[in-house]
Amino acid sequence: MQKDISIIIPVCNDASTIGETIDKVLDFFELEKLDGEIIIVNDGGQRNGVEIVKEKMFDSDKIRLIDRQINKGKGFSVREGVMMAEGKTIFYTDADLPYGTEYMALMRKKLVNGESDLILANRDMAGEGGMKKAPFTRKITHILYSIFVGALVVKFSDTQAGLKGMTKELGKSIVSQLVIDGFAFDVELIFLAKKMGYKIGEVPVVLKHSGKSNLKIIFDSPRMIKDILKIVWRYRIGFYKNK
Repeated sequence: MQKDISIIIPVCNDASTIGETIDKVLDFFELEKLDGEIIIVNDGGQRNGVEIVKEKMFDSDKIRLIDRQINKGKGFSVREGVMMAEGKTIFYTDADLPYGTEYMALMRKKLVNGESDLILANRDMAGEGGMKKAPFTRKITHILYSIFVGALVVKFSDTQAGLKGMTKELGKSIVSQLVIDGFAFDVELIFLAKKMGYKIGEVPVVLKHSGKSNLKIIFDSPRMIKDILKIVWRYRIGFYKNK
């Protein structure tokens, strides 16, 4: 039976937060009266986090686990989750639930009523408060990356916020084509959805807290830039398929 919503949460070394995150998402399902599922994707993380997820699974049949011992990256993990998802709407978010759950209700409404096929959380739309709790280095990286992405790929000011939702149709048709395993996965998704004519919406969000990020600026930034250039090149040679 098709579910109302699937929420994909990639984890790596997130034992300190994943238990509380699962509880909050389950409370969200109950509050909104949704038949939902949580898909946890262990991206080669430590076993203590996996054990916490397994303990939660004893108490709820709404939790599913992909337990992979090799680290493949955020993009790879989200793709795995989307391919498993049974929800009419599919979301993915970070393990520490940086934007809470309340924005998901509004984002889901826009997907269900046909206003959007892909919906993005956007910290810039919330003004100065959107990233108030982010570290200074992350704010600077966000600004520079947004300028670079906007110049080459898509004119969205915030492609990297850790909360996005999509219809099942978009998820199954587009995500299966994506090939970037790292953090530039989000840009590849948005770029392809726009090129294929899907409706993309945005919702202003405020970062509630800034937990430990798996993004290593010095190591990952060059790779992200390289991946962005690959997206443009792949599209020009016809690598991606249309709807």
